[in-house]
Order: sequence, then structure tokens, then C-alpha cells
Amino acid sequence: MRPPRPQPIALLLGVLLTFGACSSEDGGTAAKALPPDCVADADCDAQFPDIGACAVARCEEGLCVARDVADGTACADATCTAQGFVGPSTCSAGVCAAPAVVACAATACQQASCDVGSGCGNAPATDGTGCDADGSACTVGDACKAGSCVAGEAKVCDDGNPCTTDGCDGKTGGCTATASQASGTAGAACDDDNACTEKDACDGAACVGSALDCGDTDPCTADSCAPATGCAHVAIPGCGAGQDPCKNADGSAKDCSDGNPCTDDACDAVAGCSNKANTAACDDGDACTSDDVCSGTVCKGMAKICSDGDVCTADACDAATGCTTTPLTDAPGAAAPCDDGDACATGDVCKAGACTAGPTSKSCDDGDPCTADGCDGKTGTCTHSAGGDGAACDDGDSCTGDGACSGGSCGKGSPLACDDGKVCTADNCDAKLGCVHTPIAGCNDCQGSPNCTGALLPSFALLDQNTTSPSHGKSVEPLAWKGKPILMISVHGY
Repeated sequence: MRPPRPQPIALLLGVLLTFGACSSEDGGTAAKALPPDCVADADCDAQFPDIGACAVARCEEGLCVARDVADGTACADATCTAQGFVGPSTCSAGVCAAPAVVACAATACQQASCDVGSGCGNAPATDGTGCDADGSACTVGDACKAGSCVAGEAKVCDDGNPCTTDGCDGKTGGCTATASQASGTAGAACDDDNACTEKDACDGAACVGSALDCGDTDPCTADSCAPATGCAHVAIPGCGAGQDPCKNADGSAKDCSDGNPCTDDACDAVAGCSNKANTAACDDGDACTSDDVCSGTVCKGMAKICSDGDVCTADACDAATGCTTTPLTDAPGAAAPCDDGDACATGDVCKAGACTAGPTSKSCDDGDPCTADGCDGKTGTCTHSAGGDGAACDDGDSCTGDGACSGGSCGKGSPLACDDGKVCTADNCDAKLGCVHTPIAGCNDCQGSPNCTGALLPSFALLDQNTTSPSHGKSVEPLAWKGKPILMISVHGY
């Protein structure tokens, strides 16, 4: 802090005190010069030990004084604080003033830094620090490298079905699978893993083949087809002239079963065994189809839709086990947005396959101390019920003091006392402005008053014994000097 400057009176006394009094030979007095306080500026340093950087000690006419240095003179070096960079300080009117703090900002892969010489800057973040390079949830492992955010590897989405086009949703990070072409349209060649079909091709998202004709036109063979091995032609024992085609050589009934649930097995006395296609329900052995039914001796099913409706899992299908769900990881750059069902929370993201509430909640503060504020988790709607009974509140009337909450409303406060004790003002209260004191024209309460507090109006009055003030109505005692009454003139309370 700058030391106080010598006041003019102090300087005058200092000059006067430099001279003393002494007796002369003739008994009179004569001025005696005293030594000055200083001769050079350096003599004054000890008198101002805490003068600061924006003032200097000077010796002027034998007296030590403190003088401000020129505005703009440097007084403190630049510095780095927890809030940011503060440039060099300079003097202004004798005070060392620092410039405004400059906040040092960081970016995704650049940490904020501060140097007293160069000011705010940035330093590369540690390699491997998580970041988001492309704003896509379909890249995994985005991380900082040499101060820049580098995208990670693309997420692999393959459901193993040649009849679907696999992709990834950039917003959620979930794998998608859509049919390569519309159902009923001949598509790309595929393999349905059924040896009893041929000309397999994609139909929508399913691989479908045409039934294979295993008939060899030989009445003495039993023709059949197994999905795993294909067509089979088994010789019918005893088949020939005079032999019953529906009986074995030993006379037992012939077994015409071909092992295919999509055929009706029978035996004709002339033609022998027959295996006609049916439309019965069946099982094609593929866990990724449903509603299997026979069509042309082949068991076919509709492709199963494997979606659990959870954005925090990757859905797929395994032909042996059926639908599968894999929790999404929460590796840097891979966390997918989701909805945890609480409409009052924002920024929900997937973590370890579960939707986790976001870091912020909806603010429902209505600023009314007489309500209890809340949020409906289902609709996200703010609620304001009665509450805070007894709490201080503002009833909106400037002519009353603080009210008190009751049943959700602010009760009226006590009326303000607007009397200012002045006879020359009209006191009232305005609901918006509060107490108002309007001067009364022509009124003067200053005649005969030792403390004038009313409107100041030009007025002079001669008062003598038993004179009464026109504004106060108070008797004024006469003044006397040496036993004789005198006149008193009152001018605005004096």
C-alpha cells in the first residue's frame, strides 16, 4: 500500500518547526535555523520503508515527500495463477494495477499450459488419452497421439448371413443387418446347407433352395432324400414280376418311409412306395428361422429377427443356438447414447451393456420459496407443489415487509412505517416503489429549528420574546445579554 502523502498543513508546520527561538544579547528573541530533514533523495528512503513500486521518496526543499511515478511504469512481473495468465503490472495514479486474468483453455488432446514469458499455450496430452476423433460410435479406441485425436479401428459387424448387408449405426454403435434385396425377388446365390435343395438363392434375408427331385423312375428302388446326405435309392427286395410291391419277399409289409417329414409315405399295390410332398409343420434345424413349414418336400422357415430393443447390446444370430446379444463395451469413443427411462436425467450412455444415467439432471427450480420443486421421471415434466411453510418470501408489495409461505402461497407482510418525521413532506406508500416522501409546497419547518430536516425554502424571521414558530408552533425563549432582551434571527434552522 502507498504511504500517505504529507498534507499542506503538515508541510507548513514542518517549515515553521525548522526554526527555533533563542535569546539575543539585548534580551529579545531571534530565529534560529534548524538543520533540514534531508539533503538528497536517498536521505528519505528510511522515512518511507513501505512506499511500494509506484512511488519514490524525494527530498524537496529540505523535506522528505512521496511522489507517484509516471503512469505506465512497470511495477510487477507477469505470473501464472490457477486461473490463468496475468501479464506485467503497471502503475496507475500511484497504484500497481494488474491486467485481467487470461484463462488458458485446453482442447481434446491439448492440455492448457502457462508461461510467464509467452503467456497461455498448449501442451500435448499423454498418448493414449481417450478422445472422439470422428464423432462416430462405430470406431473403437479413439485416442490422443502426439497432441492429435486419432480414430481407432472400425467396429466389425458380421452376422454370418450371406443374404444380409451388415453395417453399423454411427450414433448408437449397434450393428445392423438388412436384407440384401426384397423378399420374393431372386437374389445372389447362397447355400442353405440342405442337400435336398438346389439352385439356392437369397430371398429377402433368407437363403432358399428348390426341392431336389430324387426320383430315378425305377419302380424297384425306394427313392428318398436326407438334408445331410442328399438323394438315396434303396433297392426293393423281391421287386419284380408277380411280386407284391408293397410286401417284402418274406411277406412282411414294406417300409416306405423316406425319413423326410415333408413327404407323406404310402405304398401303391401297382406302383409300390410313394413319397408325396406335404405342407406340414417341420424343423429345418436352423435356430435362426421360425414358423418352419414344408414346401415341395423341403422344410423352410422365416428368418428370425434378433433385436432385443436394447441399444446397449449388439444383436446377432447363431444357426446352432439362435439369437445372441453381446454387451457393448464402454471403451473410449465406443460409449453409445441410450435412454435409462428417467426423463429427468440427460446424457445417458451405455456402460458394460447397461444404460447408465447421465451426469446431469433437469433443473426444475421455479425460484419460488413457497413451492417444493421436483421432476416426473416418466414425462420429464417439472412439478411444483406447496411447500416451504414459514419460509420468508416476497409478497410483491413494496409497502409491506417480507411475507411468509403458507400452503404454497406467499402471505402478506406487515405494512411498512413510512413516517419520516418531517412536517413538510407528505408521506405515503407506492406498491411498486415503496415509501415516498413528497415535499409540501410552501411549507417551511426550518424557522426556529436547530436541525432543519424539511424542505429548504428561503425564509427569514425576526423572533423576540414569546414569538411562536409558524411551522412548529413552539415557544421560543428570548435571548438576553447583560440583562437586556435581544432579537434573534432564524435563517433555515441556524
